[in-house]
Amino acid sequence: MKLIALKVFVILTATITASKIFSKSTLSVPKQELVIGFVGDSGYVLQSNLYQLLKISSADTMHIKDSYTKDNDTLGKYYKMASGNYIACVRISGIYGFPAHLIYETLPDGTILKKEQFYSAMNLCCWDNDYNGFEKTGDYVSFRACSSGSAFCSTDLYLFKELVPQEIMESVTTTMFTWTGKGELYKDLTSKLEIHNDTLTVHYKLQYLKLKKKGNKVKKTQNFDLNYVSQNSKWIPTDTITVIDYVFNNLDTSTLKHN
Repeated sequence: MKLIALKVFVILTATITASKIFSKSTLSVPKQELVIGFVGDSGYVLQSNLYQLLKISSADTMHIKDSYTKDNDTLGKYYKMASGNYIACVRISGIYGFPAHLIYETLPDGTILKKEQFYSAMNLCCWDNDYNGFEKTGDYVSFRACSSGSAFCSTDLYLFKELVPQEIMESVTTTMFTWTGKGELYKDLTSKLEIHNDTLTVHYKLQYLKLKKKGNKVKKTQNFDLNYVSQNSKWIPTDTITVIDYVFNNLDTSTLKHN
């Protein structure tokens, strides 16, 4: 997976815990949005409607979070695809305690056509709840895979029209928060996306911050855009050097004061 060795190194070597807290929201889904069965363009998967949405056996759902939740708790979300079929994502208990999800592509009646497991590393620091990391933009569905560690959180976004195994896709890094290794200086990378046909434009904002109790102090800001082209379920950057320099490496911080 894209530059995974570099990410593992960053996670394992970050030793100072940031004061930025990544916690899951306790917000519940508004009652008027809760539906039974595949209705409209999107909806939520609850423990109470899991089997009404998906034609799966209890054996197939052994590790789904419904065994730990109440009937009206949200397990995930579904969307209607351009083909008329539906795609649903639900949280499961992953291996070694890592969070994982099952993504199902189904017929309108819930008959499963295919399913794939998607994983994150350590915890879901880039999700706010059990469903907002699975989204739809145009004809594309997206899944956020989080990587986390001490003073580190990043998002690798998987965008796809067709459900295929995670390991054969190429993701796009859209956010990253990490310690720079210099004093109290942290790097915060955020982004906004635009999709036109099979070209993805990512508008990045990179800031260097000094964390303070009364608000972070911005030491340096840089904006830049990168284009990615979809090829065989992989998003290929048109400028690999910029990706390495700006997304994965620190900019030159020698002129920044760290105190």
